[in-house]
Amino acid sequence: DNKMQATRHRGVLLATAPYTLNGPTRRAMHNKALPRALVTTSSHCTSAGCIGSIIARRTFFKPSSSVVGATPRHVARCLPSSTTVVATDASIHSRTVLEAGGSRSFSGTAHSSAAAAAANTAVFKNSSERRGEFREKLTLKVGDKVHGYVVKDVTPIPERHFMTYHLQHEKTGAEHFHIDCSDTNNVFSVTFKTIPKDSTGVAHILEHTALCGSKKYPVRDPFFNMLRRSINTYLNAYTASDHTSYPFSTQNVKDYRNLLSVYLDATFFPLLQRDDFLQEGHRLEFEVMEDKNSPLKYKGVVFNEMKGAMSDQGALFSQALETALYPTTTYTHNSGGDPVNIPDLTYDGLVKFHQQHYHPSNSRFYTYGDMSLLSHLEKINETLDQFTYQRPHTDIPDEQRFTEAKHVSATCPPTIGSDPSRPTKFAISWLTHRNSDPFESMAMSLLSKLLLDGPNAPMYAALIDSNMALDFAPATGYHHGAREAPFTFGVSGIAPENVKKVEDTIMQVLTKVSEEGFPEERINGILHQTELSLKHRTTNFGMAVSSGLNYAWIHGAVPVERLKIDKLIKRLREELKNGPLFQNLIKKYLLNNQHRVYITMNPDEQYVQKLDEAETSKLQQIQSSLGQDEIGKIIDQAQVLKQRQESVQDVSVLPTIAIDDISPEAPGKDTVLEERTVSGSGNISVPLLAVPQPTNGLTYVKTLFNLNSLPEHLQSYVPLFAMFLTNMGAGKWDFRQLAQELESNTGGIDASVFINWDPQDAGQHSVGLLLSGSCLDAKLEQMFDIMEKIATEPHFEDAERIKSLISQKTSDMQDSLVHSGHSYALSKAGADFSKAHELANTWGGMPQLALLQELSLKSPEELAPELIPKLQEIAKHVLVASRARCKIVAESSTLPLAQQRLQNFFQKLPSPTSEDPWFKPTQFAPLSETRESSIPLPAAVNFAVKTSPGVHYTHADAPKLKVLSSLLGNMYLHPEIREKGGAYGSGALSGSDGLVSFYSYRDPTPLRSLQIYRDSLQWLEPRIIGASGPAAADPDSSRLSSISDRDIEEAKFKIFSSLDAPVAPSSKGSSVFLRGITYDMKQQFRTGILATGRKDLLDVAQRYLGDSNTKSSVVVMGNTTFPTTT
Repeated sequence: DNKMQATRHRGVLLATAPYTLNGPTRRAMHNKALPRALVTTSSHCTSAGCIGSIIARRTFFKPSSSVVGATPRHVARCLPSSTTVVATDASIHSRTVLEAGGSRSFSGTAHSSAAAAAANTAVFKNSSERRGEFREKLTLKVGDKVHGYVVKDVTPIPERHFMTYHLQHEKTGAEHFHIDCSDTNNVFSVTFKTIPKDSTGVAHILEHTALCGSKKYPVRDPFFNMLRRSINTYLNAYTASDHTSYPFSTQNVKDYRNLLSVYLDATFFPLLQRDDFLQEGHRLEFEVMEDKNSPLKYKGVVFNEMKGAMSDQGALFSQALETALYPTTTYTHNSGGDPVNIPDLTYDGLVKFHQQHYHPSNSRFYTYGDMSLLSHLEKINETLDQFTYQRPHTDIPDEQRFTEAKHVSATCPPTIGSDPSRPTKFAISWLTHRNSDPFESMAMSLLSKLLLDGPNAPMYAALIDSNMALDFAPATGYHHGAREAPFTFGVSGIAPENVKKVEDTIMQVLTKVSEEGFPEERINGILHQTELSLKHRTTNFGMAVSSGLNYAWIHGAVPVERLKIDKLIKRLREELKNGPLFQNLIKKYLLNNQHRVYITMNPDEQYVQKLDEAETSKLQQIQSSLGQDEIGKIIDQAQVLKQRQESVQDVSVLPTIAIDDISPEAPGKDTVLEERTVSGSGNISVPLLAVPQPTNGLTYVKTLFNLNSLPEHLQSYVPLFAMFLTNMGAGKWDFRQLAQELESNTGGIDASVFINWDPQDAGQHSVGLLLSGSCLDAKLEQMFDIMEKIATEPHFEDAERIKSLISQKTSDMQDSLVHSGHSYALSKAGADFSKAHELANTWGGMPQLALLQELSLKSPEELAPELIPKLQEIAKHVLVASRARCKIVAESSTLPLAQQRLQNFFQKLPSPTSEDPWFKPTQFAPLSETRESSIPLPAAVNFAVKTSPGVHYTHADAPKLKVLSSLLGNMYLHPEIREKGGAYGSGALSGSDGLVSFYSYRDPTPLRSLQIYRDSLQWLEPRIIGASGPAAADPDSSRLSSISDRDIEEAKFKIFSSLDAPVAPSSKGSSVFLRGITYDMKQQFRTGILATGRKDLLDVAQRYLGDSNTKSSVVVMGNTTFPTTT
């Protein structure tokens, strides 16, 4: 747990372990190439059209405290896509270990009654409803009327053990789609079709302001307050190109009803106050608030958010492409808002947009899970019954089709350290078909995978493997996220003179494939992956389905048809037998389709400077024309807004859970983890953690190899080794053949690197290489055969392939800088405190990017002697049975066979004598003085970080620091940095790596934020003491907003939202295996959180936050530098 995550909406960024790396075997190259600011698809969403596709629509997200592990990836315009570097304690201290794995929550597939009974954990406390498999089954049939609704359709989905219900509200026409299943992680969303007619960001700003107070809940910010008063597993809102959605999920019935009440009132009866529009959208304000002679500035949360978003090369490329491809419909506009146009939006325009779009007749409701549909309908009807039918005027017409192709060009900011000879992005994009046909959407998605995904894909081979381009460009692939779907082939990192060559190559590949088709084994491999995705159980499946359905449902598609995957695949197989299905699609929608756009993008060194100069010039003109009355209004408006932001609000009107609703017992007590051993070569014993789980016929294997004694001269190259290990070929297979074996027989075999701090001593850490694989039980033999070849006969000799993979990884990491700047800044700050943190930064921070950029400029002939010997030396040192331990998650009936195959695997590995300890000294070195560092970034945003020493997981202060971090985020950082400062997000972190950190995200005033971090103790002390001490008698004490017991409880709720989040069967046992955290440790941590009081908070704040006690490392990444001193 504790992954570095960042959401894209309403600004809370969750982060504790910023060290993220990846070495995937099966890389969906077009998915990987998307910038983090674009929508990517959940690998386990199986609604038609999502299979193998990306929905590259512009989607703007609110952050939530529970986004970790819960974000529906195919609607989240957000997160860094990588593997968190956390590792593990080697020892499991008892033969049978119980580990807290969260409440059992599966993606709708039936599981045993015993498993369902085990699901009744902390989240169900005080609930009288029967849950999971024991829930009360619905008996509704078509034509039934209930709570103002009429049932239009009832359809079972046997492959998922779902029963679906499609209803319509009689009075307003609002549609409701419900999936009844045993999943205890219940979902709600209400979605409105929103059709902006310009790029002022009206839909995006409305999404922000709608959650800033409503008729029933007239408080300043119900959304962020409910984050604190809830134990949700997901709480957010997002704006896509043609719709706005408000989703949440939770396992707790009371919490569900609370959130439902708030979201219904927020969307249909928002206050939409002008001050909220000014705060969230845009406003004019003097740099020094009351000094009319200081420069005039634009401020606003969305304004600053979009300045950051539109500094990203990928976002700019995709926006330019979309604008050109859809010149006459809503998709031509930037639904998030272009910073150049956002100041044109008026408050009256915002209110009018709400009146036109946020009406029940223009809405779609979705519910999912094991809670009562009838209860949901009754509550929703109380709101909808206050409306009558209103014909929506939100239809989107067909795009006017081109008679000839269009050529466009665009510019973007440069990328630090990129190859100056290959700066260009290029793409050809076609407008294809309406997204209403689920079969055609699925077929096109599979065609996209066949053409682009992995080294056997013809586009990959022709464009990337040939070194013509370094990587695929953003938005590459088929995307069903618009009414008429685009299909794009694009590349990054090409020489400007090679644009025509790339263009010709794309067309030649399409022509060849349209004539010859695809090998049967590739088609079968793709279908095998579909079968795996149907069986794989996730904890956020209901959320992924919600967002996946919205894109077609809002345009009239029947939602249940997109869930009938078995039926669609059966038809697909029949169509393939009857004729050249994919070849015909290529001819119809690509080769013979003139509605296409050719786009070329090149960096402009002055890009950001030009935008800044244009904005400054515009503001100077405005300022020079202001009269005294207008100046007075700007100053008065700023003062009023500041007073409002600082005022103490009564949030007691908001519904909440109580601390008594939280079970004192950590979830997962009954999760059985069996400590076993398997025999490796040389009669060594390899520790095995066996985890019997209802996995629906899948087996998951993880093997961790100890890296602690790896020679220092090899350490920087371990992330590259992880990437090469599963992407270069093995045994008798070259890299293309290996990719096909993996696709046909496994769910992937991946290698990644990990760093973990001993939960009982932050002065000890371990590093490891993790080899992970999954497969259908019927494919166990094949998966272990492949894994054996990878571990014993890896190929590292193909210098051309090495060059290609380095180029792709470099491009990927460069593309992440603008979106994930906080991660890089946190990594850099942590590196100042210990050798272990320095290594983590070397692996996942700017030093790794610098190494990649250096290597990417070398030829294959230069790379071979530099890298191949190092890779071979690492393999010889690491891939040995005596440095391994492993975990298997499988059905009880499958575990014996899986264990035997694992033993066979280890008997093939060498077993040199190894007494390497699993932990070694971290070498903490407290700073003697505060250290300041800057990371320049050519973007219109900044990220500010302050880091200081903390404690390990089982330390008595760890739960107290966790509560303190949550409290500071809620009560101090959010109002100061987001509301007043206009940053997109901020937070405080206390991780098990022995550090405490503050951070901001997309921050226009990072130096101010650093001062706010420094003042945190000064802010906290009088509010803790003042609640019960002498300060309470001070007549001005109300301005201190003293911290109440309720505030402390709310800080705890945010933590329990994460601690009690559902855990998929495949992840059971991970805390023990990867982090050495046992159930008893989790229980101790939980007890510590519940017991934390105000004196504890004051005590740890004084000991860990004061610079007089500990010196900090501060880092600013962006276009701001520290002032020089003389």
